[in-house]
Amino acid sequence: MEAKDILSKIIEALMELEIPVQKEYFMDFICAHDNEDIEESGKTELETYGIVQGEEDAYIEVVIKEAVKKGLVEYDSDNQTYTFTASGKKFQKKPKSFIVNYDDDEDVEDATIDDSITELMEEIVKDAPIKKNTGQLNKKSSMKIKLIHAIDNQKALDDFAESQGLDFDVILDELESIVQCGTHINIDYFLEEVFTEDNIEEVVGFFEDNDGNLQKALKEFKDAYSPEEIRLLRIKYLTKRQ
Repeated sequence: MEAKDILSKIIEALMELEIPVQKEYFMDFICAHDNEDIEESGKTELETYGIVQGEEDAYIEVVIKEAVKKGLVEYDSDNQTYTFTASGKKFQKKPKSFIVNYDDDEDVEDATIDDSITELMEEIVKDAPIKKNTGQLNKKSSMKIKLIHAIDNQKALDDFAESQGLDFDVILDELESIVQCGTHINIDYFLEEVFTEDNIEEVVGFFEDNDGNLQKALKEFKDAYSPEEIRLLRIKYLTKRQ
């Protein structure tokens, strides 16, 4: 689930409270649960009181737990307190996609394969050579599926690479492979975080005028963009041609 807005509100509340706050107290504060300490201290008058009221407690706890893992919120296990971090403050000022695994419906399948993934799997099977050992193929297929899910959920591609322990070049290789298989993907959400509209139009326009020639683009823009940025924009060009 996309939790960008929820996490932004959680960090905003931590910033307003300023000091490390006890776990249960904080949950009561942001969810507007009955709590005598909060009422007596006058904290109900703060702007962030009840900022996530109406959301399920379990969902909020999952978001906070993931934020702790990513270093956006600090949790002191000895004192059971939360506080915001410098990274969290930066996130709150400029929120970006933040995906958490949470299912509020036990009857829903945990992993639903959408049409784009089905098409990709069919292409992989069709093109795959017959081998006794298919471990490497399965690994590559799994990565492509994870990557497509990440894109569907608008997860930042650099964050996805980090979460998988991969260099960004590997993600670019996978993206190029996916597009070349004919599977449609849309990475505009990520490009708009990294580039200005003029940047995108400039480089994609160059590819359109030069039939997608990567070497020409690398030479043309070597002083303006990194090779990874140029490859990323070429993927945008390739998807436009589909």
